[in-house]
Amino acid sequence: MRKNRKLVNKLVSMIVFLLISFLLVSFNSFSAERDLNKEQKLGKKLSEDIEKKYEVVENLNQNLLITGIGNKLTEASEMREMQFYFRILKKDGPNAFSIPGGYIYITYDLFDYVQSDDELAGILAHEIAHVIHNHALKQTRDNTKFTLLTILGVLLTGEPDVAVLGKLTTITFLNQYSREYEEEADLTSINLLIKTGYNPVGFLTFLERLYTREMFKPEVNLGIFQTHPETENRINYVKDMLIEKGINI
Repeated sequence: MRKNRKLVNKLVSMIVFLLISFLLVSFNSFSAERDLNKEQKLGKKLSEDIEKKYEVVENLNQNLLITGIGNKLTEASEMREMQFYFRILKKDGPNAFSIPGGYIYITYDLFDYVQSDDELAGILAHEIAHVIHNHALKQTRDNTKFTLLTILGVLLTGEPDVAVLGKLTTITFLNQYSREYEEEADLTSINLLIKTGYNPVGFLTFLERLYTREMFKPEVNLGIFQTHPETENRINYVKDMLIEKGINI
């Protein structure tokens, strides 16, 4: 257990160091043109660290499925100049997250909760939208307005504070965004789904299924979807978005 904790601490410290290095260069102004080359370099390094910790699932059919759907979505987006990567991780719980540079991860367990290509497309579109809007770095910027010194302290101490460590893990792996960023990603993902011919109601049915399992089987680990944000609230505002778009539910 102690060995695993040290490994996690070391991994988080490395990722934080990379993020801070990137942020110090790139966060002077988010109104300036994005440097996609730097984002991709950062994403490549972060992905290497993630894939050292979690096994990448080499299931040909599932990888072809997510890559095919993912590429169709990204080709219809405003980020066609960025190369996206879609990978499956062997990690407990139905999780999905993205990191800078176009890396989209879903867990193998997620396939137990998905019942159609439309639902899977909704999940992938949401994570693609986070990359399109640069949410991972923006959220880190927002959080470090008042915690940058604390983060630097984590790097300089051998035994970082557990609460700080948890916050850093949330930013880098779980991508727990503000409601504003989540809603922006949901709206963008719905537009992408409509543009590519996927039924955007699929994302709603996926969230509703998770909520049902959360209510009747609270012991089941729902990963980031358990508070990403609260599933019930999210269902309601996704419904509102679909209605505004004239989509039949």
